[in-house]
This record gives sequence, C-alpha cells and structure tokens, in this order.
Amino acid sequence: DRADDRMIFGKEASELRIKGGPVRGNILHKLLEEVLTGYISDEPEFLKKRANELIEQLGEEPVEDPSEGLSPNEIAQVALNTLAMPEISSIRDRLVPECPVFHHEVEKEIPPVEEAVSGIVDALVCDDDRNIEIVVDWKSDVRPTEKTRENYREQVRDYINATGANLGLIVYMTYAGLLMLAVLVASGKLIFSPHKNKWLLIAIFMMVSCLLLTFTRQAWLGVVVGI
Repeated sequence: DRADDRMIFGKEASELRIKGGPVRGNILHKLLEEVLTGYISDEPEFLKKRANELIEQLGEEPVEDPSEGLSPNEIAQVALNTLAMPEISSIRDRLVPECPVFHHEVEKEIPPVEEAVSGIVDALVCDDDRNIEIVVDWKSDVRPTEKTRENYREQVRDYINATGANLGLIVYMTYAGLLMLAVLVASGKLIFSPHKNKWLLIAIFMMVSCLLLTFTRQAWLGVVVGI
C-alpha cells in the first residue's frame, strides 16, 4: 500500500502569507469538482468569477490580498496550477470527483477485530474494467506540519485499502502559486530599487529554479505575464 506525495509538495519558499483555513479549502475543492465534472470552464477569468461567487455565497467578503482573507485571484490560480501539475494533467480526463467510499473488514484475530472505513474521496481513477487504480486527495494547507502530512498519508492508506487502488496521491495545491507570487514581488522590488535590492537576484534565481521544477505551466505563464 502506498500514499505517494512525491513531486506534488514543496516546503514554503517565501515570506508571503496566504490566509488559509477550511473555507478556502472548501472553495478550492468545489472549483476542482465543478471543473472535473464539466459544470464550469477552466478559463482563468471564469474561475475567478466562480471563486468570487462561492466566497460571497459562504457569507465572506472577497479581498485582493490573500494574506488578508479570501482572494478570488489567488484561489483561481491555485486551482489552475493544480490541474496543470504533470501528475494530474496526465490523468485529468479519467478523474471522477467526490466519490463515497465504504469498507468493512474483519481481521482474523482472536477475538476478531472489525474495521470500518467511510468517507468521500476527492477523486478516483478507474481502469477500463471499472477497477479503481488511483486515489487522489486534494490538500489546501498553506504550511502543513510533518505530523499533519503523516495523518494525511494514513488517511489515504485507509482509502487505498478500502478501494483496492494501486496508488494514492496527496496533492498539496498551494506551493506553485506561492512561488509564483514570491517571484513577482521580488522582481518588482528589484526592478524599482535595483541598487538597494541586488541581493534579491540570488533569491529570484533560487525561486525560479524551484518553480521550473514544479513543472506547472500556468505558474510559469503567470510569472512571464506579471513581469
């Protein structure tokens, strides 16, 4: 059994702050669900508009700065970055979102031990015979601790055992978008105050290198357009 989060997660690489929380996570999950079911388009402007609608429907106030609250621009960009990840784009057409899972097992011990698992998997991938191949779990955490990550791995392992899947993917959605914003802010400081901020050249080089290694084309394009 394997819960695999390689190449889908990276540690925080800047001092930028994004105000995370369950509401932001719910909106990101909803956007991905609606895109994957074909209910909405994945065009950037449409996603921003839909994110704005969801924020208002939940009784929150949309803001521009993601450090201050729920930013439609930031949430839409993170959703786009997630769909553009190589591990996700390669299976996107086969992803079935929001699948309920129920499993009951009696371990052969004395006395017998019963184990039950129930939940909703964010997305599944099935083969041509409708056998479940991959379990996908979206995570919107901005700064997950190692303990939190281990809890997520355990959760996905339970889903793997319950479904018989061969692979589990834990997808941390925020990282590439965070890097993109960091590169843009640092570039702006360097452009407008080059003599004062020469040291940022090293930081920008390191962040761009990390951004390239995320293989997230939407984030690359965002940097090019932003600069």
